[in-house]
Amino acid sequence: MKLHRLPRFPASESHFDAVRILKTAILLCAAPIALSAQTVTFSGAPAAVNFGNVNLCAAGKSIPAPCSETRTLIYNVTGSGNLGAPRVVTQGSPGLDFTLATGSTCQGTVTEGTTCKVNATFTPLYAGERPGAVEITDESGNILATTLIYGVGKGPQIAFQRGGAIAFLPFSVVSQPWGITVDTAGNVFVVNSYNLFYNNTQSGQVVELPAHGGPQITLPITFDTSNPPTGIAVDGAGDVLVANFKAGITDLPANGGDQLTLPFTGFSGSNTVAVNGPGDVFVANGADILELPGNGNPQIAFDLPAHASASGAAVDPAGNIFTDSLYEIPAGAGTPISFPIGAGFQGSGTVAVDAADDLFVTGAYGDLPVVEELPVIGSPITTPSLSNIFGYLNGPYLGLAVGPAGDVFVTDYYDNEIVEFLRAQPPATLDFGTLAIGGTSTVPLTISNIGNQTLAVTPLFSRSSFKVLSQSPASCLAAVLSGETCTAQLEFAPTTVGVQNGTLTLRTNGSANPPIITLLGTSTAVGRTPVINFSPDFSNATASSVQTNGHTALDGLCRMLTDCGQYETGSAFFTTPVNIHSFITHFLFFLSGAGQYDAPVADGFTFTIQRDGKTALGRHGEGLGYEGIGKSVAIKFDLYNNAGEGPDSTGLYVDGALPTTPAVDLTGTGIDLHSYDTFDAQIAYDGTNLELTLTDTLTQAVWSHAFPVDIPSTVGGDTAYVGFTAGTGENIASQLLFNWTFTNP
Repeated sequence: MKLHRLPRFPASESHFDAVRILKTAILLCAAPIALSAQTVTFSGAPAAVNFGNVNLCAAGKSIPAPCSETRTLIYNVTGSGNLGAPRVVTQGSPGLDFTLATGSTCQGTVTEGTTCKVNATFTPLYAGERPGAVEITDESGNILATTLIYGVGKGPQIAFQRGGAIAFLPFSVVSQPWGITVDTAGNVFVVNSYNLFYNNTQSGQVVELPAHGGPQITLPITFDTSNPPTGIAVDGAGDVLVANFKAGITDLPANGGDQLTLPFTGFSGSNTVAVNGPGDVFVANGADILELPGNGNPQIAFDLPAHASASGAAVDPAGNIFTDSLYEIPAGAGTPISFPIGAGFQGSGTVAVDAADDLFVTGAYGDLPVVEELPVIGSPITTPSLSNIFGYLNGPYLGLAVGPAGDVFVTDYYDNEIVEFLRAQPPATLDFGTLAIGGTSTVPLTISNIGNQTLAVTPLFSRSSFKVLSQSPASCLAAVLSGETCTAQLEFAPTTVGVQNGTLTLRTNGSANPPIITLLGTSTAVGRTPVINFSPDFSNATASSVQTNGHTALDGLCRMLTDCGQYETGSAFFTTPVNIHSFITHFLFFLSGAGQYDAPVADGFTFTIQRDGKTALGRHGEGLGYEGIGKSVAIKFDLYNNAGEGPDSTGLYVDGALPTTPAVDLTGTGIDLHSYDTFDAQIAYDGTNLELTLTDTLTQAVWSHAFPVDIPSTVGGDTAYVGFTAGTGENIASQLLFNWTFTNP
């Protein structure tokens, strides 16, 4: 949004080499070496350059054409001197959707009375409107002129799991977070309102979490204590716009200039602010929506129905305006249209729209905070409250944004959490379980198209034992319309005994790399059932079936190996020795610390196979309850760096060895045993290799590793006791185990 600092002159527009040319006056000092701007303007109709619709294409591909569009911007030089290299950015970042093309002449020595040009190319990375800017600079890199540019990426975009997998963003400090926005580079901006309604002693701040993983940044923008910040947006040049409660809209220029207040009139207060590619700024103003056009035209007010007060607004590329009171104002100031939603829904002031024109709004049903999705086609979809998943997030979700890849971001005001719903990320694994040859198992996979053109999906299986059994609607994978979903029932029908893991590659007509999903399935001989079956929990366990030793106990329906005391050791073994020549065992585990919501610290636990007896119990601390158990094989799940193994590791150990090193470091694998997530563990032995597969059931990260070992020879027999051991030292942890099965193929 540039109108507040750039005076405008009459439009000047012509054509050159069949390319749209937009002329912009640049008034420069007559300094002989360096140029500095006295007055810079970009005037005309429009005041921003529209690159039009361009298709999403795979990297290096030229179909479906057009995959890119290059436009030329002409600038008048009114003073001789030297210019620096022009910059072309997408929301302030170079090298993304908009790039500098060859042949640009607005750099080096320029002469008064001539013109120079900047060639910019638009190659969209995602569907939807893509905002950018061209910046003319002096020799020192100071920005002399900014021209907003924009275009629309056209193409399908695959997504998964509405409200399924989530991630908590690693902000170091957030305090009553309100507004949130995500730019094209993936930088996340959050407004810290500092308890807006209850404590006005702090004025609020805006923090940024860089996409490259650097430390949190506090932006140099200030607010008064009576009007803390609420909503936030970023324009094509990278300017940060903040709704300053009732004080107006504050603009922090990307070029490092002083913050400014946009010249809205009749502004009574807004929780949110929105900006589109041309630089038009929109705010919800109670009874109406205010638009401050980027081309310098007068402010526009869009009236809402008398009963439909709004405090949040969003806009799509077509110019349709959406409000948190669930109204759409069609482009061209049409009559507001109401959206249907479930009875009892109460909005909380924030709204967002994705490339498919699906609408998202935060709110609640009674005390249950939700993110409600209203597809452009179909019925409303309620994203489950996080409190249903974790039991400790309270809401309300006051901030809401849709990232360029389609992920949905929300701020949890009371719990100071920033949460990302990973719509764009496929499930890492689909588990079909264990079944006998001749049987079948099905798992549903729901695919969404969050792009703006029809999506076609071709499923490719690496094993013939997996296939698509059915689709709903029928044959929908061939054509998933924008905003629609398709559910495929995947079938596992094994014909041979053993682990049958495979992959599913989803080849699409989109530009992104095809998603790949790991398929887990195991088959047994006909009539084989699990030798051990504590599924879904240990409610059917008895003293005659499970021997507990040390500090191991039954916590509700879960087996707890240590109970958060210092220097504890515990073990639990199935009381009947089982065949260990080949097997598949599967269990879920959850690790916690001293408090109900504290992360675990130390030390860890093991899955152990041993012939010392069902009362076997090893040393505490780094011994993990395993050290000292002879005739044994164990895989560890280690939380603490005792001897260089790292704070997040696994490994194979035999004959009661100290389970520290050698070890396999899990850092960077997506498996973080300290994460307070529930993990799915599958351990399969084929007589040669003991393969461990770990899945984080929240983030869907998956990791596998095979350990070569001759188990019968190591333990000295064909059968052995199987179970778990754990230990704590000065630092503590608790381990909850459930859904344990053990099967011989």
